[in-house]
Order: sequence, then C-alpha cells, then structure tokens
Amino acid sequence: MLISIALAAALAPVGTDGVGVVWSEATVDPGTRQRVLTALGAATGAGARLVDDADVAARRVVAYEVDLDVVERQRVRLEGLEAAETAYRAGDPAGARAKADAVLADVRRDPQAPGLVALVVRAHLLRAQILWTEGDAVGADVELRAALVFDPEARVTTRRMPPDLVARHEVLRAELVDARAQWAPPNLTVGDEAAIELDGHAGARAVPPGEHVVVIRRPGAVPVGAFVGQSWSPPPAEERLPAGLPTDAAHAERICVALDLRTVLLVRTRDDRVGVQQYRCGVGFAGPWYGSASSLEDGVFTADTAALQRRGGVQSLSEDAFWPAPPEPAVARPVDDPQPRPWWKRGWVWGLVGAVVVGGIVTGAVLGTRDPPGGYVVDSDSFLDR
Repeated sequence: MLISIALAAALAPVGTDGVGVVWSEATVDPGTRQRVLTALGAATGAGARLVDDADVAARRVVAYEVDLDVVERQRVRLEGLEAAETAYRAGDPAGARAKADAVLADVRRDPQAPGLVALVVRAHLLRAQILWTEGDAVGADVELRAALVFDPEARVTTRRMPPDLVARHEVLRAELVDARAQWAPPNLTVGDEAAIELDGHAGARAVPPGEHVVVIRRPGAVPVGAFVGQSWSPPPAEERLPAGLPTDAAHAERICVALDLRTVLLVRTRDDRVGVQQYRCGVGFAGPWYGSASSLEDGVFTADTAALQRRGGVQSLSEDAFWPAPPEPAVARPVDDPQPRPWWKRGWVWGLVGAVVVGGIVTGAVLGTRDPPGGYVVDSDSFLDR
C-alpha cells in the first residue's frame, strides 16, 4: 500500500474535479492538442481542471510515493529517538545511548524515508551530548562532525544543548565551512530524467567529505536511496507506472489516484484517423470512438457521453486490430451508364410492338443495336417517357 508524502501532494494539481488527457504519441501536433483540450473543456463544463499529458504528471507524483511500511518504520524510529532523549533527561545516559544507537543502525534500511536526514542529525547530536556529559570530548567531536557533514550550515541552540557544547559545535562548523574548497559532489550514475536528493535537499552539489544520504527519484518508478561515500550506481528502475496509454483499468486507476481525477481521456492518432476513449475513474472504460481527424471534436464529445462497456471494458485504442476499417469512399456512377429502366420503359419492347402492329413494315430508321436477346432493335428512346 502506498501513500503520497507532502512533496508529492505539492506536485499534484490542486482540485478534485480533474480530467486528464493521455496521448499514445510522445509528440503531438500542437494544433491537434489544442483542439482536444478546447473540446474537452467545452464537454466537461466550467470549473473542470484539465491535466494534459496526465500520464507524465502522474509519473512525477509516483516518483515521490512512499511505501506505507517505510513510513511506519520511520515512525517507530522517531518514537525510539524521543525515548532516548527522555532517558537522557531522566539521568540514564546508558539507556539513552543504546536507544540512539538502535535508531542510527536501523535508518540504513530506508534511506528514502521522509525526514530521515533530520532524524540522523538529531541522533548524532544526542550522542554528542551523552559523550560530553561523560567527559569524552573527543567522542563528542566525532558525533558533532557526523551531524555537520549532513548540514554544514546548521546552528544549534542552547535550549537543546549545553552552552559549552553549542560553542564547540560552532567551532567545528566554522572549520568545516572554511575547508569548502575540498568539498565535492558524489559521483552518481543516473539517467537524464532522474531527480537527485542529497541529504534531504533537491539537486546534486558539493558536500563535505564523508557519508551522505542520496535518494534517486525516476518518473513512474520506485524511489531508491543509499548512504553514499564517493560514488554510487543506483539499481535499475522498478517501474510502477509506465508512460503512454494505460494498458488496463488498474493502470488507468493509478493515474486517477495520483492526480485526483474523475475521468481520463485517451487519444490516439493513426494516419488521418483518430481514436478517442474515456476511462471513468473507479468505474471502467467507456466505448471508443473512431473517426477522421477532421471530426476530432465530435469524438471528444461522443467519448464523454459514451456508454460504459460491460464488466469495466478494455482499452481499445492501442490494438490496431480493434480499429474498424475506414469507410469506403462513395463512387459516383458515370453519366453515360444510367440505371436500368423498367422493362416497360425500354425502347426495344415498344419497337417490337410497333413492328407487329404494322405487319412488319419498318416505320423508322434502325439507328443501332442493343443487348437484348434477339439482336437488333428499334431505338425508340426519342419518344419514350424517361
């Protein structure tokens, strides 16, 4: 089960009446795109939130999703650290150290957990207080430096630490900042679309020597993290949401949930034809519409009112075999090839009748031949009612 952390919520468009558009093509003609969005806005009415390239937007949100069990483990670690601080204030330094050590050991399970770096810094500062109280100034310096590596600009307050320890923290911080010329960014092997978080902040940058928390977020994939010294090659992406048209209802529903949509409009262009199909979030696919590119607006309106398919339906646009054959163009009949007339309007019939009446005397000139059985006929078209 997944939840979206606050950052993911910030990435998602605001509102609850959302309508998304997903294209089968990575690049869409701008004119076609605008026609679809204009028609969709008219079909859905004022106030609807339109999300173009909804699959792309949803993949960005998915990159910030956190497994619920990761959040639960982080909650337990926070409770453990608070218990350590309580033990320290109660005069139990040994118990406080044991609890803080347990927290620092467990954080390595979930480098991508929200708020992890702040938790680590807080644990190191608590250990520094314990060691300082016990008279171990060298050990306290180690813990203060460990905290400063993650955030060299951090300042501590006398409300949480003894004044002499706060002063020592400031001395070590100044030394670390003065050596900024020796800092360097970790060597990371990531793709172009990956977003890097370093010690809880977005983007790669030069950092003090030591171990740092790196999280890699790739669109549509599970975020991965690690405690990194000088270099790191993240594992291959574990994709949760592919790009493009949703393959089935579960895929479409992931887009709906990520962006808080009520419908998703699927559009595919194929030569000079267009296919349009709507997915209604939480319900299923409606019947698809196929037609010429010139009738695209009609397709958008039709898709919005199309009946739902049985048992949730299927996504039909991706499969060429599902597309109906284009209608055959109408062929105009040549003007010299008129439709056959009823037998009683045919000239050769009345030519024969006339021949019988006059006893075989030909009263008109024979102008040509026809195809009726029997051979030549008299062309009487000139006086027949057409």
